[in-house]
Amino acid sequence: MWRQLILALVVLVLAAVRPRRPGGGGGGDDAGGGRPRDRDGGGGRPRTRVAPVADLEGGFTQVETRLTAGTPPQGGTGTPTIPRGTGPGTQLQNAGQWSPPTTPRHHGHPFNAEYEAWIRRQTGGPEDGTEYLVRHDGEQAFFDANDVRDHDGASSEVLIDGKGRYEQFIDPDTGDFKPWWRDSEKSGLPAELAQAERQVRVADGRQVEWWCAEQATADAFNDAFANNPNLNGRIVAVYRPPA
Repeated sequence: MWRQLILALVVLVLAAVRPRRPGGGGGGDDAGGGRPRDRDGGGGRPRTRVAPVADLEGGFTQVETRLTAGTPPQGGTGTPTIPRGTGPGTQLQNAGQWSPPTTPRHHGHPFNAEYEAWIRRQTGGPEDGTEYLVRHDGEQAFFDANDVRDHDGASSEVLIDGKGRYEQFIDPDTGDFKPWWRDSEKSGLPAELAQAERQVRVADGRQVEWWCAEQATADAFNDAFANNPNLNGRIVAVYRPPA
């Protein structure tokens, strides 16, 4: 009789510890047919979670992130957050570095210097008098700022230059640059377009934006870019009035 009781107890213990098959009813990680619940809460050692991230070719790479037990993953989605400046499956390399300008800056009007400083604040750049220097194929150009933007899961760097009070050089009746400034080789439109071409070359395919404090200035520059085969489609002037 004791042997039968012992055998019955063994059978009950085995039945109790036998693992359940997934998909069944009741509790557990897969209960209710939903996705598995996060099991990283509470004490214990850190876990390693592997989450798929789409790469640029449409496949998947495995990004391993170590999560501290009891600490929710960044973003609260259960998957690793892609750092700013990277695209899926790739690491974005910025084009340049912050450097002191190599020639004196003559802004002409205090507003122009203030506008450039405002652009750097808007894009998170330093406020120490440096500018964003980009070099490519033995050539270099300065920009007032750079900005990294995310689009469809990929990140790209935009190179930005500021244009302050230029509306004084525009004919209000036609919207075109005044002839004397349009034809001035030293400090007029030709010099501005030469700067734009140099910036586009060193950008090496990155988007170049000229932020303009005045709408008329952005429109006039865009007309000039459209008529230049070296600039058309490779640089854009945008109206960004300071707040």
